[in-house]
Amino acid sequence: MNEIIVISGYFVLNIIILCIGYAVIKKAVLIKSWKFLLYTILVMVIGFPANFIGTLMSFKTDAVSVGTVLLNLFFVFLVLFLYNSWLARIFWKLRKKQAIFIGLLLAIFTNIVLILFLLQLPVFI
Repeated sequence: MNEIIVISGYFVLNIIILCIGYAVIKKAVLIKSWKFLLYTILVMVIGFPANFIGTLMSFKTDAVSVGTVLLNLFFVFLVLFLYNSWLARIFWKLRKKQAIFIGLLLAIFTNIVLILFLLQLPVFI
């Protein structure tokens, strides 16, 4: 049951980030189509497994080091960025700069390893 909640939450997060991204690049009209739902599912096909593997490799081992977490963070960021930029470029025929923007947006804001890493940093008030 928890897995369904996590996957659906990740799906909703992707939809929110994609809506914001496509509104910023003035392509909000793409959001109103059923093709956008298919696109979001394709975004998750690589995004969720990449985050899952990165999280397992970063935080589920006995000896968690900052180097391991940063390496996995970079790996997940790179996979998310390259895949989402490529997908936006071929799926919607976006210009290169627009596709890079969408790829960066998704790689930063849907990167679960980054979110978990930031949550573990000490907060100094």
